[in-house]
Formats: sequence, structure tokens, C-alpha cells
Amino acid sequence: MKLRILLSTFAIAGPLLTSAAATPPPAQPQPAAPAAAPAAPAQMRAFLVRDGRETQAPLFSIEAGAVAVAKVGDEAITLEALMTALGMSHQAHGEGAARQHDFKPVLDRLIDIKLCVLEAREMALDELPEVKQAIEQEENSELIARVRALAIKDAKASPADVDRFYKDAVREWKLRSLLFDKEVDAQAFLKVLRSGKSFEAMGKKALADKKAKGSLEAAYAASAGMLPQVAQFVAKAKPGAVTVVKVVEGWSTVQVLGTRYPEDPGARARAGERALQAARDRAANQYYDALAKKYARVDWKLLDAVDFEAPKPGFEALKKDQRPLARIEGEKPFTVADLTSGLEMKFFHGVESPIKEHRVNEAKHEVFRTLSRKRLVVKEAARLHIADSEDFRRHMAEFRDATLFTAYVERAILPDVKVNEKEGQEYYAKHKGEFTTPAVYKLESLTFATSADAQAALAKLRSGTDFKFLRTNASGQVKEDARTAQLDGTTLSANTLTPRLREQLAGAKAGDYRLDEIDGQFYVVRVVNATQQQAQPYQEARGAIGKKLIGDNLQRALQDATVKLRKHHEVAVYLTKIGY
Repeated sequence: MKLRILLSTFAIAGPLLTSAAATPPPAQPQPAAPAAAPAAPAQMRAFLVRDGRETQAPLFSIEAGAVAVAKVGDEAITLEALMTALGMSHQAHGEGAARQHDFKPVLDRLIDIKLCVLEAREMALDELPEVKQAIEQEENSELIARVRALAIKDAKASPADVDRFYKDAVREWKLRSLLFDKEVDAQAFLKVLRSGKSFEAMGKKALADKKAKGSLEAAYAASAGMLPQVAQFVAKAKPGAVTVVKVVEGWSTVQVLGTRYPEDPGARARAGERALQAARDRAANQYYDALAKKYARVDWKLLDAVDFEAPKPGFEALKKDQRPLARIEGEKPFTVADLTSGLEMKFFHGVESPIKEHRVNEAKHEVFRTLSRKRLVVKEAARLHIADSEDFRRHMAEFRDATLFTAYVERAILPDVKVNEKEGQEYYAKHKGEFTTPAVYKLESLTFATSADAQAALAKLRSGTDFKFLRTNASGQVKEDARTAQLDGTTLSANTLTPRLREQLAGAKAGDYRLDEIDGQFYVVRVVNATQQQAQPYQEARGAIGKKLIGDNLQRALQDATVKLRKHHEVAVYLTKIGY
């Protein structure tokens, strides 16, 4: 059975990769360590034996994080790495915590990953261009992220920005409108209003003359509920402004009477987040501009003059153009060729169409700013010695391990992992019950505010009362626009129904009735037609089965490989217990 399964490294590794290559967030300034609490009589610790000597280390101390709990070849697995993989909180456990933690399965997985990484190095996979490129890109990205974290660490949300974002989010306009069948009537009405006549007085006349439809009552509306052309008008309109817009039903004359800003704690919190992000963006841009003044000399005339859309010299020729656009102190100059490559990456589907549409020259300043800033920030990171920090080194070591693990699996394990048709059919035969298509129902319903009214309607329907008659005449029904769920004439998969209704509809036939409560409303549901759950044929389940079996087979192949690697590389485990 030929199955083309695209699997990411972490999906491939399955349980072998429990948090082993987790990437920490960009470095932030560290707060001062809290004062040590009085020593508890039962503090969770790691117990280790090395060279015949037993030692202990408190789990949640910074110093103990570097302690080696195991060694694979010359590489240590630290207590901190194990704690991260275990997902254990760096806080003392309460009285209800387990007295001992079973760390062995996770530590075994970390050892297996290290074994695969060592084997990858012996295979010289760390010399592959794609591996080197991935590591270099990650190093630069991480340096840029950490410099940015320093640039924005003191940024605070502006109250003016919070207020502006909040008002933009919750603003409602008080509007009134009338609908006209004919544009000429709508435009005439508009002209009269703009001459100073009252909307209310002239509207009454238009309604009386049957030229307009609707109500003269004003109502508040948010932009999200408006037609785009109406939202565009009201966004700039002052109280009293009036316009005519084309709508599906005809022509609508709309007048803005005022605005209000309802209180919404959720919207205010989101406005605060947006304002903080805006402040951080401003701080970062100011920082980058300062770096440009400090390190770079930009040839703005050349940047403006380079035409990436001109037939001559042409885009391909500009990819070789070494004229410097920016000279960066102590670094290689940023050239026209560098910018051309950046534009090619931006328009990765090809530059032919963007050139014809005149979008390439339009993008050149943005791409130049982005790429030149990256070089400046990496240079600043070198000045700040960020790459020399222990945290950065640990991050890159973890990333290198993850990258080499990926390369090892892709080249040494995955090519030999196969799934044949017989395996797929055998798995299907043993797990047939797992492969089904859900039931599908076409339903219609009556919605009541009380259980008593719903029960009364259900009894009438089961005694033979016509459904449509009851819909028109039954009392206690919830108005359509106030219903929690819309079931009328809708075809739904059983998987989308409430658990209770799904259970009630199991085995139902056309013409059956059921009763369900959804968010305090009572639904008398009529089954128009039903297709019950069915076994999924093998050919339909084949793809899912293939993916499952390839994952299983790959995991077994990895386990077999690491068993052999343990014989080839020296493994020492020092940790004997985690507990009190």
C-alpha cells in the first residue's frame, strides 16, 4: 500500500520527544529572586549516585538545574532538562503531592534522543547544508528576538491609545433609515433632507405616499452589523449627516444621529493589550532607528532609483548587482543584490505577475528596512554578547539536538519504514468499530420558553396534530431571532449535536419527535429524514489507517535503533530517585 505521509519531526518522534527540544521564550530581564522561604521539613529532591557517592539536589533551585542526572557519551542530561520534560512546576509541592515521582520513562526518552543526536554527528549530518542553514537561521532569529525583548522591556500602554482602541471597538451609532424601491425617490428624499427639512416629517410623508418602507424609530448599531458601505459612511459622519446607499432590497437613506460607547470589560482589556503592543512596536522601531544612525550609512538616492520593474537591466541582472545600498560598520555592505533576493523571497510564487502589477517597487522600501534591520540587530547582539549567555547557549544546544534528531530520523529510520496493504486490512478487521461515518439528520423544530409548553406541543404532535399548524398556532414559542439553536430544515452531522440530543436521535426515523433543552430553551425536534451511523468501508478508512500504522512502525523502528545505539555509546544514569 503506497502511502505518502508527511510527518513533522515531533510527530515522528512520538513519545521520544517529550519536551526535549522545547524552545524557551526570548530572554527577558529577570526579576530578583524571592527571599528563600524557611526550609520545609519535606523538600522534594533528586537523589543521585556518581562514582559510588550519593548526593542530593533540591529540585527547584537554579544552581541544581545544571546537575547531570545522566550522561550519554560526553554529553550530559541536566536536572533542569529533565524537570522541563516532566513538566514539573518550579514551585514546592503541597502536602497532597506524590511522595515520589516516576521519572524513568521520560529520562529514557531523553537518553534515546541524545543517542540519535550522537549517531547523527557520527554520520556527519551536522555538516549538511540544510542543517547548517537551519541552525544559522535559528541563531539569528533568537538573537533578534532577544534584542527586541531588551528594546521593549520598559514600554507601557498609553492611556490615550487604550481609550482610542476601546472606543474603536465598542462605538455604536444611532441611526435611522428608510428603504426606497427606486433610486430616484431615495435621491429626492436625500436632497430634501440636505435642504434642512426634518427626516421625521419628510419620512412620514414618504411612508404615506408608499415611496418608502420601514420605521422612523432610531436604533443603535455597531459597525460589525452594518453593510460595508454603511460602515464606511458612518465612520466619518457627523451627527445629522445623511446618505443614500445601494442595498439588496433597493436604496436606503441613512441618517446618523449620534454615537455612544457601551461599557465592555472584555473590550477594555483587549484595548489595553493592543495599546501595549503598539507601545512595544514604537519602542522597537525607535531602537532600530537608533541602531541605523549608529552603525549604517544608507544610499537613499540609489534605493529610490533602482527600478525592479524595468525591462533593463531586468530583475535577474539586479540579482548580481553589488552596488551598496547600506554600509554597516564592521560588516559586509547591504547590496542591490541582497535586496533583490529579499524581494524574490517576498514574492515566492514568482515576480513576473507582481512586476506587471507594479507591486515590486512598491515593496522595496519595506523589504530593505526589514532586512537591513536584521543585520543591525544581529550586530548589536554581538556587542551585547547575548550569544555568550548560558541561557542562549542552552537554547541553541537544544535546537541543534532537535535539528540533528530530525535529520537522523529522516535519513536513517524513515526510509525503511513501510506499511503494506495486508497490514492495513488486518488492522481494519481488528478495529472496524473505530471507522464509522456519523449519523446525519435533517431536522425542524419548535422552540418554547418553558418545558410545560414544549411537553404539551410534543403530546399534540404525537397524537396527530400537523407540525406546520402547531408552528403557527402553539403558544409560548420563542421568537426566531432569540433562539439559541437553529434546527429548522438544517441537515446536521450527529457529531455537531448536543450529547443529549445525539443520544435521543440514535435510531430515529423520519417522522419521529424528540425533546431537548439547549441553554434554557426547549426544542421539540421533528426528524425530516435520517441516515444512521454506518461502518466506513476500508477504502475510505485506508488513509487514516496508513498514517496510524506508519506512526506505529516508525516508533518501533526508533526504539529498535536506540536499543542498538545504547550498545554503541556509553550511557551512565546517576539519578536514582525523585522524592523526599
